[in-house]
Amino acid sequence: MSISAKITAFFIARSIIPSTDREIYEYGFELLIADLINFSAILLIGGLAGQLWYSILYLLIFVGLRSFCGGYHAKTHLRCHICTIGAYLVFIVCNMCLSPQNALLLLGENLLASVPVVLFAPIPHANKPLTEAVRKKNRIRSIVLYFCLTLLAFVLCLHNRQEGAAISLTLWIISLCMIPAIYIYSQKGRKTS
Repeated sequence: MSISAKITAFFIARSIIPSTDREIYEYGFELLIADLINFSAILLIGGLAGQLWYSILYLLIFVGLRSFCGGYHAKTHLRCHICTIGAYLVFIVCNMCLSPQNALLLLGENLLASVPVVLFAPIPHANKPLTEAVRKKNRIRSIVLYFCLTLLAFVLCLHNRQEGAAISLTLWIISLCMIPAIYIYSQKGRKTS
Protein backbone atom coordinates (compact mmCIF):
# COMPACT_ATOMS: atom_id res chain seq x y z
CA MET A 1 0.00 0.00 0.00
CA SER A 2 1.42 3.39 -1.02
CA ILE A 3 1.84 6.29 1.39
CA SER A 4 -0.96 8.20 -0.33
CA ALA A 5 -3.24 5.15 0.02
CA LYS A 6 -2.39 4.87 3.74
CA ILE A 7 -3.10 8.56 4.32
CA THR A 8 -6.39 8.26 2.47
CA ALA A 9 -7.37 5.14 4.45
CA PHE A 10 -6.53 6.98 7.69
CA PHE A 11 -8.90 9.85 6.79
CA ILE A 12 -11.63 7.47 5.59
CA ALA A 13 -11.40 5.44 8.82
CA ARG A 14 -12.01 8.64 10.81
CA SER A 15 -14.89 9.70 8.49
CA ILE A 16 -13.02 12.84 7.46
CA ILE A 17 -13.39 12.00 3.77
CA PRO A 18 -15.98 9.75 2.09
CA SER A 19 -14.82 6.34 0.90
CA THR A 20 -16.45 7.00 -2.48
CA ASP A 21 -13.75 9.63 -3.14
CA ARG A 22 -10.84 7.29 -2.30
CA GLU A 23 -9.18 7.46 -5.76
CA ILE A 24 -9.39 11.25 -5.93
CA TYR A 25 -7.77 11.69 -2.52
CA GLU A 26 -5.09 9.07 -3.21
CA TYR A 27 -4.14 10.90 -6.39
CA GLY A 28 -4.17 14.26 -4.60
CA PHE A 29 -1.98 12.98 -1.76
CA GLU A 30 0.35 11.38 -4.31
CA LEU A 31 0.82 14.77 -6.02
CA LEU A 32 1.26 16.52 -2.68
CA ILE A 33 3.95 14.05 -1.60
CA ALA A 34 5.75 14.43 -4.94
CA ASP A 35 5.73 18.23 -4.54
CA LEU A 36 7.00 17.96 -0.96
CA ILE A 37 9.88 15.79 -2.15
CA ASN A 38 10.77 18.26 -4.92
CA PHE A 39 10.49 21.34 -2.68
CA SER A 40 12.45 19.69 0.14
CA ALA A 41 15.23 18.64 -2.23
CA ILE A 42 15.43 22.14 -3.71
CA LEU A 43 15.56 23.79 -0.29
CA LEU A 44 18.15 21.27 0.96
CA ILE A 45 20.40 21.78 -2.08
CA GLY A 46 19.93 25.55 -1.83
CA GLY A 47 20.83 25.52 1.86
CA LEU A 48 23.91 23.38 1.29
CA ALA A 49 25.00 25.67 -1.55
CA GLY A 50 24.49 28.79 0.57
CA GLN A 51 21.68 29.83 -1.78
CA LEU A 52 18.60 29.24 0.40
CA TRP A 53 17.07 32.70 -0.16
CA TYR A 54 17.46 32.38 -3.94
CA SER A 55 16.00 28.87 -3.79
CA ILE A 56 12.92 30.16 -1.98
CA LEU A 57 12.62 32.96 -4.53
CA TYR A 58 12.95 30.40 -7.34
CA LEU A 59 10.21 28.21 -5.89
CA LEU A 60 7.82 31.12 -5.34
CA ILE A 61 8.19 32.35 -8.91
CA PHE A 62 8.40 28.92 -10.54
CA VAL A 63 5.33 27.53 -8.78
CA GLY A 64 3.41 30.80 -8.97
CA LEU A 65 3.89 31.49 -12.66
CA ARG A 66 3.69 27.85 -13.74
CA SER A 67 0.29 27.54 -12.04
CA PHE A 68 -1.02 30.03 -14.61
CA CYS A 69 1.02 29.29 -17.74
CA GLY A 70 1.52 25.54 -17.49
CA GLY A 71 4.50 23.61 -18.76
CA TYR A 72 5.95 20.17 -19.18
CA HIS A 73 4.46 17.41 -17.01
CA ALA A 74 6.46 14.21 -16.75
CA LYS A 75 4.63 10.90 -17.05
CA THR A 76 6.15 9.42 -13.86
CA HIS A 77 7.08 10.84 -10.48
CA LEU A 78 10.70 9.83 -11.00
CA ARG A 79 10.89 11.77 -14.27
CA CYS A 80 9.17 14.69 -12.56
CA HIS A 81 11.79 14.68 -9.78
CA ILE A 82 14.63 14.44 -12.30
CA CYS A 83 13.26 17.26 -14.48
CA THR A 84 12.38 19.52 -11.55
CA ILE A 85 15.68 19.06 -9.72
CA GLY A 86 17.62 19.21 -13.00
CA ALA A 87 16.04 22.55 -13.94
CA TYR A 88 16.72 23.84 -10.43
CA LEU A 89 20.38 22.76 -10.60
CA VAL A 90 20.77 24.70 -13.86
CA PHE A 91 19.25 27.70 -12.08
CA ILE A 92 21.44 27.50 -8.99
CA VAL A 93 24.70 27.04 -10.93
CA CYS A 94 23.87 29.93 -13.26
CA ASN A 95 22.77 32.13 -10.37
CA MET A 96 26.06 31.50 -8.57
CA CYS A 97 28.00 32.44 -11.72
CA LEU A 98 25.92 35.38 -12.92
CA SER A 99 26.41 38.85 -11.47
CA PRO A 100 23.57 41.40 -11.46
CA GLN A 101 25.47 43.44 -14.07
CA ASN A 102 25.65 40.44 -16.42
CA ALA A 103 22.01 39.67 -15.67
CA LEU A 104 21.10 42.99 -17.30
CA LEU A 105 22.12 41.41 -20.61
CA LEU A 106 19.98 38.39 -19.83
CA LEU A 107 17.02 40.66 -19.11
CA GLY A 108 16.98 41.89 -22.70
CA GLU A 109 16.84 38.30 -23.76
CA ASN A 110 13.90 37.76 -21.40
CA LEU A 111 11.82 39.34 -24.15
CA LEU A 112 12.85 36.43 -26.36
CA ALA A 113 12.14 34.00 -23.54
CA SER A 114 8.65 35.48 -23.18
CA VAL A 115 7.59 34.05 -26.57
CA PRO A 116 6.28 30.71 -25.20
CA VAL A 117 4.31 32.54 -22.50
CA VAL A 118 2.87 35.18 -24.83
CA LEU A 119 1.99 32.78 -27.65
CA PHE A 120 0.98 29.58 -25.84
CA ALA A 121 0.04 30.19 -22.19
CA PRO A 122 -1.75 28.49 -20.64
CA ILE A 123 -0.71 25.12 -21.99
CA PRO A 124 -3.54 22.64 -21.43
CA HIS A 125 -2.97 19.35 -19.65
CA ALA A 126 -5.17 16.26 -19.77
CA ASN A 127 -5.30 16.00 -15.96
CA LYS A 128 -6.21 19.65 -15.50
CA PRO A 129 -8.75 20.78 -18.11
CA LEU A 130 -9.57 24.50 -18.13
CA THR A 131 -12.84 26.19 -18.93
CA GLU A 132 -12.60 28.96 -21.54
CA ALA A 133 -13.08 31.60 -18.84
CA VAL A 134 -10.27 30.16 -16.68
CA ARG A 135 -8.05 29.78 -19.76
CA LYS A 136 -8.48 33.48 -20.61
CA LYS A 137 -7.81 34.56 -17.00
CA ASN A 138 -4.70 32.37 -16.76
CA ARG A 139 -3.44 33.70 -20.09
CA ILE A 140 -3.70 37.30 -18.92
CA ARG A 141 -2.22 36.46 -15.51
CA SER A 142 0.69 34.59 -17.13
CA ILE A 143 1.62 37.45 -19.43
CA VAL A 144 1.15 40.23 -16.87
CA LEU A 145 3.04 38.34 -14.17
CA TYR A 146 5.88 37.45 -16.57
CA PHE A 147 6.40 41.07 -17.60
CA CYS A 148 5.99 42.45 -14.05
CA LEU A 149 8.66 40.00 -12.87
CA THR A 150 10.89 41.01 -15.80
CA LEU A 151 10.51 44.66 -14.80
CA LEU A 152 11.22 43.83 -11.14
CA ALA A 153 14.33 41.89 -12.16
CA PHE A 154 15.50 44.86 -14.25
CA VAL A 155 15.07 47.30 -11.34
CA LEU A 156 16.84 44.93 -8.92
CA CYS A 157 19.74 44.44 -11.34
CA LEU A 158 20.06 48.22 -11.75
CA HIS A 159 20.47 48.36 -7.96
CA ASN A 160 23.08 45.59 -8.11
CA ARG A 161 20.86 43.03 -6.39
CA GLN A 162 21.40 39.34 -7.10
CA GLU A 163 17.66 38.77 -6.74
CA GLY A 164 17.29 40.39 -10.17
CA ALA A 165 19.52 37.73 -11.72
CA ALA A 166 17.62 34.99 -9.86
CA ILE A 167 14.25 36.25 -11.11
CA SER A 168 15.51 36.56 -14.68
CA LEU A 169 16.97 33.05 -14.64
CA THR A 170 13.77 31.61 -13.19
CA LEU A 171 11.75 33.22 -15.98
CA TRP A 172 14.09 31.66 -18.54
CA ILE A 173 13.69 28.23 -16.97
CA ILE A 174 9.89 28.54 -16.92
CA SER A 175 9.89 29.47 -20.61
CA LEU A 176 12.24 26.65 -21.49
CA CYS A 177 10.08 24.18 -19.55
CA MET A 178 7.11 25.23 -21.66
CA ILE A 179 8.75 24.23 -24.96
CA PRO A 180 8.48 20.41 -24.53
CA ALA A 181 4.87 20.83 -23.41
CA ILE A 182 4.10 22.96 -26.48
CA TYR A 183 5.64 20.27 -28.70
CA ILE A 184 3.73 17.44 -26.97
CA TYR A 185 0.47 19.36 -27.15
CA SER A 186 0.97 20.12 -30.85
CA GLN A 187 1.67 16.43 -31.56
CA LYS A 188 -1.52 15.39 -29.78
CA GLY A 189 -3.44 17.92 -31.90
CA ARG A 190 -2.03 16.37 -35.09
CA LYS A 191 -3.01 12.86 -34.01
CA THR A 192 -6.63 13.85 -33.39
CA SER A 193 -7.01 15.77 -36.65
